[in-house]
Amino acid sequence: MSRNADILVVVASFTFICLLSAVALLFPTGPFVVVIASPDIRAAQMHQMIGEAGGQYIAEGRYPWMAVAHSDHADFAQRLLRHGALLVTNHWMTESCLMRGNV
Repeated sequence: MSRNADILVVVASFTFICLLSAVALLFPTGPFVVVIASPDIRAAQMHQMIGEAGGQYIAEGRYPWMAVAHSDHADFAQRLLRHGALLVTNHWMTESCLMRGNV
């Protein structure tokens, strides 16, 4: 293989992995999700938003505008977005964002 072909394979592989990761991150599956809201939201507002979307508040993230939520509703992520969440992701993919402590 030529050098250009090698570079093309590396770029194509990297692009595929990035796209696959984005799809997995942006289309949450399972009952547990991470909810990211506006940075000016208070913890009580986060609790309310999750409740109004039909879920349960499980844990706060590093900041009050990040939380883990649970629901058995298949459309829970869409409900959260309709109630004000900016982003809803798989909780297992964003675990490090939720950790508190020294970095």
